[in-house]
Amino acid sequence: MTKDIVKFTPLLNTPGLFCHLLELNDTKILVNCGTNPLMDTSIYTNILPIIMECDVILITGFGLEYIGALPFLINHNYYKPIYMTLPNKILGNIVLEEQMNVLKNYYKFDLKKSSNILDNSEIIIDIKYMQPFNIKDINVCAYNSGYSLGSTLFKLTVGVQNIYLGFNLNHRKENLLDGVDLNKIKDPFLFITNSNYVYKDDVSCKVRDADIKKFIDKYLGKKMKLIFVIDYSRFLELALILNSIKNKKIVCLSYQLKKFIERAKSMIEWSGSKALETFYKEKSNPFEFDNIDFVEWYTKLKHFEILVLLDENFVSPVTSSIINKYNSENTIVVFFNEDKEDQFIKESKSKRIYEYSGKIIEQNEESSSESSEVIEEEMDSSEEKDFHWSNFNFETWREKTFLEEEKKQLPITEDLEYEIIYGKLNLEPINKITDQSQNIFENGTLEIKFPLNKKPRNYDNYGEYIDKDKFKLKRMRIEEVKKEKKVLEKIYVEDKKLKTTGLHLKCLTTTLNFSGTCDLNSIKMILQGSEPQKVVIVPDDYESGKMFYYSFIYSNSICQYYVCLNTLNLSADTSVSIVNLSEDFLKIDYKTIGNDNIAQFKGKKNGNVVEYLGKPADIMVANLELNDLKKKLIENNLKVETNGNVLIVEKKTFLKLDGNELYLEGENSDFYYYVRNILYQNIAII
Repeated sequence: MTKDIVKFTPLLNTPGLFCHLLELNDTKILVNCGTNPLMDTSIYTNILPIIMECDVILITGFGLEYIGALPFLINHNYYKPIYMTLPNKILGNIVLEEQMNVLKNYYKFDLKKSSNILDNSEIIIDIKYMQPFNIKDINVCAYNSGYSLGSTLFKLTVGVQNIYLGFNLNHRKENLLDGVDLNKIKDPFLFITNSNYVYKDDVSCKVRDADIKKFIDKYLGKKMKLIFVIDYSRFLELALILNSIKNKKIVCLSYQLKKFIERAKSMIEWSGSKALETFYKEKSNPFEFDNIDFVEWYTKLKHFEILVLLDENFVSPVTSSIINKYNSENTIVVFFNEDKEDQFIKESKSKRIYEYSGKIIEQNEESSSESSEVIEEEMDSSEEKDFHWSNFNFETWREKTFLEEEKKQLPITEDLEYEIIYGKLNLEPINKITDQSQNIFENGTLEIKFPLNKKPRNYDNYGEYIDKDKFKLKRMRIEEVKKEKKVLEKIYVEDKKLKTTGLHLKCLTTTLNFSGTCDLNSIKMILQGSEPQKVVIVPDDYESGKMFYYSFIYSNSICQYYVCLNTLNLSADTSVSIVNLSEDFLKIDYKTIGNDNIAQFKGKKNGNVVEYLGKPADIMVANLELNDLKKKLIENNLKVETNGNVLIVEKKTFLKLDGNELYLEGENSDFYYYVRNILYQNIAII
């Protein structure tokens, strides 16, 4: 019997931020490193030594609650691998730049040091969905979690135990993404997720999109303006809905949004089936957004009917300033994402209102007008004749001395020693010299001519050799050079002046069900259907964690549930060991039951290898788990109700499980045979 050590520890006590330590035997994994919208990294000072000991970092999303502290960790010399999907890496870097631009007037950011840090860091490894990689002896694979582009559900396999880890899971198919693939969740030992599902309503995406368009038609018909306040994680989903609205002036305001869209265009393969269908059938990129204008600066914002503000948790002063400008009951309607409305109303009395002005400035390379330059000129031959070798300046002698000292540092050979004492030998080939003679053959006889052993040398009056090639004669003069101011580029900047403090809302406000996560019943179905042995709930806040926990306890689930407030020891003993299979197992004819491939065989264990001995008599195998059958029927777009051990399919056909026997009852019709064929997919003869 072996024991795998599994521990899970929250490193931050701040609700809504994700930063946890997962320990698997001797491997330490940091899961996310989020900050609040103010990017306050002081909360990491005490836990920095713990993070520096981690073997890797896994990132599950590109919002600030997942990656806000990454620049801080990298700038503090964290050098080990950081794994994240390509969208999380690229789009996350843009979100960081956006927030730094918003906050630079309040806090001191080294923008040159922090910008593009995710793009430029060599330790960040971008991964693809369903691309396995190893962390020591742990196999890791990433899957789509359905929340935002690149959001990740990680599967970590330690020995024979599977651990699933993901936050803000979404099972619904949206305009941007498909939901999390439930078929990928197989045989989980441990499942780790968060708790905010308890606040979500079960609303289909089709109904939600129709409601948004209905609201837009209603208020635009009253000549009112609409303002949507949303974060980057959910922007693409909203933009796909708004882009389908024709003949309306739709504007999105954000510093980095143009860059965000351009990078998203190259990530179409990360999107879901709806977006891909548009790409392949209509031959157009769904992220083009032809009906939307993108504006970087508040002072460049002109006419609009629908305005989208990108703001992480209402930190940007632009949001409150714009709402204040149009703050009238019959002028605008402000849409918030679910629970954000109460937060904004609560904080509105302390919001600062600014007046903005914009201007174009020039960035200059040089500001000085005059400087001195030393100019060297080659002397002509007539000037050289007036110079004796002893009149050369000290720098020339120093150069010669340096070259000789450099040669002395090389290994001394006979040729090098001769060269140092007597000068370099003339090693030109004989045929090159003889080519200069016009009479090599005289009267049909080859006349051999040898070169001189040494060329004539120049000696001074003291008998010392003068090598003129080493003395470069130059005239040096100093000139005053006038340098003109060079303009590199013209940039647009905004200045703001505090106008007042406090926003007293008079306009209409409403909420959207636009969080992109499961509701409580859906996440319960996912967890109970996959049947993990243990479930860890990371509370987004105390109340939601408590509600999530007791909703499972009262449902008589066989799983063990934990709320992660402190270190959890989730270690488990296992009597299962891993063995290797002989090559004969490649010959086995596997049969498919549901999503599993199975076969039977005779074999024997020889050390750590199982040897194949043959195939026994055929048997019939079936998966009769009601939850699996129900999922299979739902995947085929059938409505299924449960009544004890009976499944009611479209109120026409009944599936009854009695012990090890399954009965199918219903009228003899095409629908009956359709259901039966689905059941046959869970049966095989092997």
